[in-house]
Amino acid sequence: TVDNAWTCVTCKHENCTYQTNSISPELNYLLTLCRGPAPIHYYLSALKDGNIEQKARVQIALPSDQRHRSSAHSLPVLLKVYGIANLFIYAGPNTQLVNDEFVIGFEEYLVSARNYAVVKIDGRGSAGRGWKYRSAIYGVLGTVEVYDQIEAIKAVLKKHPILDTSRLSIFGWSYGGLVAVKAPEVAPEGFFKCAVSVAPVANFLYY
Repeated sequence: TVDNAWTCVTCKHENCTYQTNSISPELNYLLTLCRGPAPIHYYLSALKDGNIEQKARVQIALPSDQRHRSSAHSLPVLLKVYGIANLFIYAGPNTQLVNDEFVIGFEEYLVSARNYAVVKIDGRGSAGRGWKYRSAIYGVLGTVEVYDQIEAIKAVLKKHPILDTSRLSIFGWSYGGLVAVKAPEVAPEGFFKCAVSVAPVANFLYY
């Protein structure tokens, strides 16, 4: 604080909306690890008095040369639940896929080299939006988070005509594997053309 007014120590850092921070033992320095949207970099801030202030989100990645194409249904879609995916999903308790972290992985390869659109959705139960949003799946695992994936991807497909609804796939790992199995069961028949489930939760006694 400065003159009893709250001051944001990390807000001035550019291209650093996805970050982690650590404080020196003497509470006089703050090390900020900026993990996105720019490549990873660090900031070291001096703390004068040692005091520091303590809807589903959707992320879609499109090939750079396809962003403004007017032709409809030209891109296959991968919905990510977790791990590698078209709809990339995890959807498990207290997890988050939609963020500004700078990552180079398989989904980035699909977008940049294979002309895929990759979609990530943080529905109810995900982290980063408060306790009420995170606790929505308490006692009802495998229900509302599955519905949110389906309804959100429907909205994405409607908003982006370039996406090919006949080539929609879903991939999930671990808890995402469970959602990748359940989503095609809940969605209209034939909605997902392919579902890949890796190491899904088979018994919640061991989850």
